[in-house]
Amino acid sequence: QIFFIGWFPFGVVLMQFGAVVSGVFASLALYVGVTQGTLSAGETADLYRAGRKFLFSYAWVHVVTVLAILGGFLLLALPGIWIAVLGIFSVFVVFSTEKRGLSAFAVSWHYVSGSWGAVTWRCIVLVAFLAITVGLVSAIFNTNAWTTTGHTYTGDVEDAFSFAVGIVLDYFLVNPLTIIFGYLLFQDVRQKKEA
Repeated sequence: QIFFIGWFPFGVVLMQFGAVVSGVFASLALYVGVTQGTLSAGETADLYRAGRKFLFSYAWVHVVTVLAILGGFLLLALPGIWIAVLGIFSVFVVFSTEKRGLSAFAVSWHYVSGSWGAVTWRCIVLVAFLAITVGLVSAIFNTNAWTTTGHTYTGDVEDAFSFAVGIVLDYFLVNPLTIIFGYLLFQDVRQKKEA
């Protein structure tokens, strides 16, 4: 029993690490399915295989985008927000074209320039919808589903339930809706820019 208790936190950390890794690969598969129009139940393994090929490009475009946003925030909050919105489609550019890293960020910048306000307001609507939905689910289950981000499970039963509700909401609602909504917005902005 002492052995189990001593290793319990390590097991929890290992499970959380597994959840993060599986979440990244699920996101990659979802990005591939949404951007290539191949979302179907029979092709799940193919989506994961195709998503694996984008892992480093996905990570690199995130690094480039975060560095650009941090640079903007060093200037002040408004330039950081402005740059964040300009780079919002970088990941979709990676999955839709052969562009990677800074090139993907530049293409995203090109697509959003001239539509910054429209993109920003649509993103605010999505965030408000998700906040209301997660807030309602948290109220219904008497839990705080927001605590899963950057949170370590403490071993408490209420904490475990809150953590589980948060993970389910994240993987089955927030992440898919964000990717699908983002891609539809990307398609709209790209078509308007290319017209």
